[in-house]
Amino acid sequence: MPYPFAPLPTFAEFRRILIQEFGCEFKQEFQIINEVNDSYPVTFFERDMDGEVLTYVVVFPDDENERISLTLLRSILERLRIDPRRFGLELDHFED
Repeated sequence: MPYPFAPLPTFAEFRRILIQEFGCEFKQEFQIINEVNDSYPVTFFERDMDGEVLTYVVVFPDDENERISLTLLRSILERLRIDPRRFGLELDHFED
């Protein structure tokens, strides 16, 4: 759980931290969804961990100054294997 009164980062802050401090890349690709070649953008974080590529698809809100939810934050950190203590969290089942 977060330490008392530890504010969750905004989406903009979170993206900046993941890119600058953890070497993640924020990417966008277009996926074709049907036979008439309609496509839609898919945004995701990608992190290379000693040759293993970890990804997490994420939908950012229109206002990136909105704070990220605790549930989403925990999910992204676990999937990308990022130490949650950087964000004032501890995950009991988090593996190094």
